[in-house]
Amino acid sequence: MSGGFGQEGVDAFAKFLEGGGTLIAAGNAVRFPMDFGWARTFDTETPTGVTAQRPLVQAEIVRTDHPTFYGYADRTLAIKYVGGPVLRVGVADQGNILARYAGGDASVLSGLMVGAENLRQRAFAADVPGAYNGKGRVMLFTNNPVYRWQNHGEFNMMFNSILNWNDTGK
Repeated sequence: MSGGFGQEGVDAFAKFLEGGGTLIAAGNAVRFPMDFGWARTFDTETPTGVTAQRPLVQAEIVRTDHPTFYGYADRTLAIKYVGGPVLRVGVADQGNILARYAGGDASVLSGLMVGAENLRQRAFAADVPGAYNGKGRVMLFTNNPVYRWQNHGEFNMMFNSILNWNDTGK
C-alpha cells in the first residue's frame, strides 16, 4: 500500500479503458476515475447532518433495464448505508444514474440513522459509457456493494456489472 501505483498505473488504467475495458469503483474509490476525468460530470459530496451506524435503508433502481439489475424483481431494494459520499451528477450525465437512496425517516429499514432526509434522491450508483476518449466504461458505486458479508442482495449489483460488462446498451 505504500506509494500507490503512480503515473504508470494511471496510464495502464487509461490504456485499459481506451481498449474498451470496464472500470468498477466502489466506496471512496469512486474518486479515482473522477480525479482523472473518466467520470465526466460526476463528483462526490458528503451529505451533511447524517449520522448512521450502518443501517439498512431503502433504495430505488432508476434504470431497471440496466444489466446491473438483472434478477432484481422490484424497483426498490434494501442496501447497507456505509456512510461516506453520494454522487453529485451534472446535467449531461443525469441519464447515467442507475440507483439512488429513497431518503427520509421511513426509508430506514433497520438500524440507527439520523438525517435520512438528507439522502433523499441522492445517487449512489452510475454507469459512465465512453469514459475515456469515447471508449471504455466506468461503473460507480458509493454504497460499496461488496462490503463484508452484509446485505447479500447488493453483491448482485457488482457481479452483474462484471458479468455483463459488454451488455450495457449505450
